[in-house]
Order: sequence, then C-alpha cells, then structure tokens
Amino acid sequence: MEYTPFNPNEDLKEPPKIPLRERNQEEVIAFANKLDELQGAANSGRGVSAVRDALSYLRRGDVATAESVVRNEWDKIESHPEIAQALINEGIYTPLDFSTIEEPDE
Repeated sequence: MEYTPFNPNEDLKEPPKIPLRERNQEEVIAFANKLDELQGAANSGRGVSAVRDALSYLRRGDVATAESVVRNEWDKIESHPEIAQALINEGIYTPLDFSTIEEPDE
C-alpha cells in the first residue's frame, strides 16, 4: 500500500479510512518524515518540540504512544495549523466537539 499525502487545506469531515495505527511501518515512517518537514519549518526553523517527541515514537512504530503525546501536547501543537491538520487527517488526533454534549439538568 502506498502512502497518500494529507492535504492540510482540506476540511476533515470524517476520520481516515485506515488510521495510521493500522497501517504498515513503511507508511508510518513516510508520514513521520513528512511531519518532520512540517515541524522543522515551524517557529522560524526551530521546530516544535512536542511534535519531535511524537516523531520519535512514530519512527519506532509506536503509534499509540505518539497519539498519547499528541493528545497531551495538543495545546502547543494546535497553534501550528498545518501540523495540526496533518495529525487530524492521519487519525493521530481526533478533535472533540463539545457542542454535541448536553448540559445536565439541575
């Protein structure tokens, strides 16, 4: 199966058909390399340390731990829209929609 690059300008309507955690190691590494390019260009070339942490796990094939890192560091990652969209498009992060949660009756 060939890696299909994400489109950061595309509005995500549904999760990817095959989440990254269910793909082969070659595709995970290909995505990690693309993500590394994006993070390396952020912050005037200084990169994003939270993304580098996730990358270290992706390159080892530990997608579950990379997902945890992304969830824990999302407040830092979301300030980089292209990176955030890439992670959402690949199923590494799923945004929460609080508008669907009903308030409890008092």
